[in-house]
Amino acid sequence: MPFGRFFHHELIRELRMDWARPDLLSVRYPFKDRKIAPGAILHVRPEQIAQSVYRGEYGDQFGPGQHVLTRETLPILNRLSIWPYGAGQPFQLDLYFLNTGLIPNVPFRTYQAIFWGNIVHERVPIRFAGDFDAQIVHPRRFLTEVAGADQAFHAGEFSDSVRLRMVNLIIKAARDAQIGLDRWRREMANLGAILLPEVAEAARAEYGFDVPRLRLTELTLPPEIETKLFAAGS
Repeated sequence: MPFGRFFHHELIRELRMDWARPDLLSVRYPFKDRKIAPGAILHVRPEQIAQSVYRGEYGDQFGPGQHVLTRETLPILNRLSIWPYGAGQPFQLDLYFLNTGLIPNVPFRTYQAIFWGNIVHERVPIRFAGDFDAQIVHPRRFLTEVAGADQAFHAGEFSDSVRLRMVNLIIKAARDAQIGLDRWRREMANLGAILLPEVAEAARAEYGFDVPRLRLTELTLPPEIETKLFAAGS
């Protein structure tokens, strides 16, 4: 095969990502040292966002639809000098596809006791658990703080990665709202909705995902404290 035909064959002219498994949250496109042809078509499916990265810096972002990759449609990468030999030449970058669909029923729990105070008991060890729904809304923040540069990142890894972070966000929101032990125990069914606005705002700003739903399902107290709170509430 002539060299020119071989080079032409190796250029990527269409880019798309079909999820190999339904729980994938981010995937790095497998370029395998191949270059992208100028004018290549990027296909972004519904509930996907494509985020380009060039030499460790975030570039242009693409929502659902078809996108022709040219100098005009890659303004950020153009400023990052992605075309060292001039526009219209084949080029290289990293490209991440992120799943913006709902991530349902992500569990969390405290494995170590959290010391909580109220008027009567200054330091009470408690544990709690629950679940939440999540949705990626800021791809750059999510890649930086949660998924990283891995080839693939799935929901199970997400749950492991954010469990402690969600616990900390919930603790902060509960303390800001001055939720006492008696109220925590009494309003367990509604506590997630009460804390949701602050938790969701922090999750978006710090980690790049929204929290449409938050539910607390368990609160474990020392037996003697549980007995006193039950007696006081009855």
